[in-house]
Amino acid sequence: MKINEPLFVLGNPRSGTSLLRLMLNAHHAITIPPECGFIEWWYVKYKDWYVQHNNDADIATFITDLQQSKKIETWKLDYILLAQIIKEQQPVNYGHLCALVYYTFSLQQNKKPAFWGDKNNYYIHKLDVLQAIYPSAKYIMIIRDGRDVAASYRGVEKIVTASSYKPQLPQAIDAIAKEWVTNNEIILQFLKQEGAGHLIIRYEDLVIETSKELQRICSWLQIAFDENMLEYYIRNKTNEDEPAALLDWKRKTLEAPDAGKIGQYLTALSLQEIDTFEAISNNLLRSFGYDSYGI
Repeated sequence: MKINEPLFVLGNPRSGTSLLRLMLNAHHAITIPPECGFIEWWYVKYKDWYVQHNNDADIATFITDLQQSKKIETWKLDYILLAQIIKEQQPVNYGHLCALVYYTFSLQQNKKPAFWGDKNNYYIHKLDVLQAIYPSAKYIMIIRDGRDVAASYRGVEKIVTASSYKPQLPQAIDAIAKEWVTNNEIILQFLKQEGAGHLIIRYEDLVIETSKELQRICSWLQIAFDENMLEYYIRNKTNEDEPAALLDWKRKTLEAPDAGKIGQYLTALSLQEIDTFEAISNNLLRSFGYDSYGI
């Protein structure tokens, strides 16, 4: 496993980041667990980790903190195994320490992957921290037509769930448009930095030409394509790759790719809302090949 070259999936909420995570995680050589931002949350406390910290007391303290991380319970980690692995592997820095958490998850999934990764929309505003920890990391950005993103935001708001993890998303069309533009521009600017190896894909291409896009990703990663990636939804049903606590607003991940959601904004938004969104985001929409309404 490439300890210092993790694969981070980035994208605005409701842009297909979970879909892509599940597709990648279905590959025998890639492990991307459910979202959890512990890498950033514990960075300040443990950023100076070095070999001398690999003693029972320091390892136990780190694991105790890790267990308090939001959503980490969805990983169902074997913390005894994790402690053993840390003691055996003797991580030399914080990045190495975090990688071993993912490695432990991988072993529990009966994998010994070439790549480990993370998908978390939260990281959009923490990219400097990721770069500091993993300067050689790889990034895949997925972008989706912002108007369909707006329609999806509205759809999530209507979902009734007992989960405390339901995302809180803006509902006013101008606020959604501004968030979509800001988040995508933050990611794009970061990816332009020297040393940030990256690939950009569109949600629509991933859904319509799934095999082609996944093969392109595998080629970029320099690993063989795995047909299991196309059946991610079957694996999700069997292995519960998407945790039940997050599934109420991600039920489409239990199904094969559905092109029917492309262009849903045409019926979900009013003409005035479409005009408002385009007035705010038109330059970015066009840069990714999304035409204005009526063109």
